[in-house]
Amino acid sequence: MASEFPRHRSRAWIFSAVVISTFVVLWEWGVPVPDMFQKEMAGRRLLAEQDRSTQSGNCAPNASRYVLLVAYSRSGSSLTSDIISRHPDVFAYFEPLHTLARIFRSQQVEFENRTKKHLYLTRMNDYNLLATQVLENQMTCNYGNLSRLALLNPLMTYYYSTKLLYDCVRRSRTPQAEKYCLMAAEERCKQKPIRLMKTVRFSIDQAGVLLKSHPCAKLIFLIKDPRGSFQSKIRMFDFYGKNPVDFNVQRFCWRFQKVCFQDLQVEG
Repeated sequence: MASEFPRHRSRAWIFSAVVISTFVVLWEWGVPVPDMFQKEMAGRRLLAEQDRSTQSGNCAPNASRYVLLVAYSRSGSSLTSDIISRHPDVFAYFEPLHTLARIFRSQQVEFENRTKKHLYLTRMNDYNLLATQVLENQMTCNYGNLSRLALLNPLMTYYYSTKLLYDCVRRSRTPQAEKYCLMAAEERCKQKPIRLMKTVRFSIDQAGVLLKSHPCAKLIFLIKDPRGSFQSKIRMFDFYGKNPVDFNVQRFCWRFQKVCFQDLQVEG
């Protein structure tokens, strides 16, 4: 019984951190937090403002807000994003870089066969550039600039906000029909004052690039106790057999230290 206590306590702390981070983001922007289990949510505010970032670096009071939820895999990020997405003012994306990662799989395989080590996506410059473009287009509701590969990401069905777009594009048989899907989805997206993007395939350095370009953007960087994360990763991912566990632990600690103790020069 005594050995179970630390594990339960760790889960309690993780859940508490998720809830607190959610309410902090919503509270800071003055968004009322409703009862998550209430079936009828009255008084929904639909803001139809234009997305704009001023040259002075200030976020206009009525401009849309963007939340980047960046996390390491097996860190509880799905639970965190699910809680935030329940708010009626949030338009949520679940792993929008999932299909983009497939393009670079052949490079990863070639590297693994040659070095017997795993090549992380965020170490590829081309991937980082494309990933930043995909996230920027999605958070600003510019679906016309997205590739069909990004639009047919099966993980878009995870949230209702993007499932409608995925189903519509998949059923489209003509360019005109697909254009209608994009226009309708852009309108739904712009009606929501907060856009949430949850991803485990994006680096903090690239997140800093987006934060500098969009003063209305906020970052949630989710980190879990690595002891639990690595146990889960070893069970879930075969590439952890290519890189020794001690290498991954050292790499995790180095990345964590870099993020926490180096100035990213990102205001706000």
